[in-house]
Amino acid sequence: MTTQTKTNWRKVKIGDLVSLVSETFNFRNRDKIIFLNTSDVENGHILNHTETAISSLPGQAKKKIKRGDILYSEIRPKNKHVARVSFDADDYVVSTKLMVLRPDTKFSADFTYLALMAPRTISDFQTIAESRSGTFPQITFDAIKDYEVLIPNQYTEQQSVADILSAFDDKIELNDKISRTLEEMAQAIFKEWFVKNPPEGTDVPLTEMASFINGGAFGKIVNRNRKGLPLVKIAEFSRGITENTEWVDSEIPQKYLIKDGDLLFSWSGSLELHLWHKGEAVLNQHLFNVVPKIPYTRGLLYVILRSMLPWFRQIALSKATSMGHIQRRHLKEQKVKIPDKNLKIFDDLYQKLVALMIENQKLAALRDLLLPKLMSGEIKVRP
Repeated sequence: MTTQTKTNWRKVKIGDLVSLVSETFNFRNRDKIIFLNTSDVENGHILNHTETAISSLPGQAKKKIKRGDILYSEIRPKNKHVARVSFDADDYVVSTKLMVLRPDTKFSADFTYLALMAPRTISDFQTIAESRSGTFPQITFDAIKDYEVLIPNQYTEQQSVADILSAFDDKIELNDKISRTLEEMAQAIFKEWFVKNPPEGTDVPLTEMASFINGGAFGKIVNRNRKGLPLVKIAEFSRGITENTEWVDSEIPQKYLIKDGDLLFSWSGSLELHLWHKGEAVLNQHLFNVVPKIPYTRGLLYVILRSMLPWFRQIALSKATSMGHIQRRHLKEQKVKIPDKNLKIFDDLYQKLVALMIENQKLAALRDLLLPKLMSGEIKVRP
């Protein structure tokens, strides 16, 4: 059922835009499949593509999916565990905690997906979830099927709106592909110069190549009111600055401040490298800001540290604690022979990577600014 609201636009129920699909996966004659849990579906992206043995699958691995389906987590809508299946998914099975929504062909599937991802929709779904349950806010299809969204009458206009927003995503995806190519180039050059043809000369400890500045412990001075500067923990590496990010509005020593282009290294828990590109922020403890010493550069340190990550992770795993970590002595123990080459190429590639990440950040922000205006009809487009 639809309700007319204004010229060329109408309200349509979610239950008319999509149907809930619950097809059981046939495990017969399969040794391995790819399992997607709610954590593998995040803000428009499907993150996990690892085969899993049938014998090790959790009990909630049952649902079959196909290209074009929309995966929508039943738990905490505000966390945006939502994505569209953009690939052939014959070997995929998803958790029962993910709703499998199949767009109706009468409407633009692209527009339908954007309507489900719109900030107002996410916020309203979260309110519905919280009204139904407290500790773990959840929704069901029955709870949202009568929820109404605004949609252009004409299919062509629906698609035009979606195309504008998709152009941002296409550019972001292109930048991601270029970034991956640059990463591959840097690693290939590093292997050629440092591994296949080991240089002669003096071993240089990592601690002589860079200062490893540990973040601070800020305790009770943090806030969730977005006042001051965001506090960067390991979660911000993958998720960026979200509503779960803590902020610090007190005076902070300069050594704990980070900016775009800084190289961060988590030395506890999940040992990762990250090129920071989300503006000025505050660095939390358990993270190093890797500051190069002359004549070395962040680009060179980035490829060197990447090559050493497996060794550092092995050290961390060997720690008899709940959270593995490395110590400064492990940094000092790792030494590198520096080849007589033009090493500036690593920093050139590094700077291009950072520039692409910053551009994607701006594109995503502009897309998110336009999305509610386009989806509500506030900004009109012509088919």
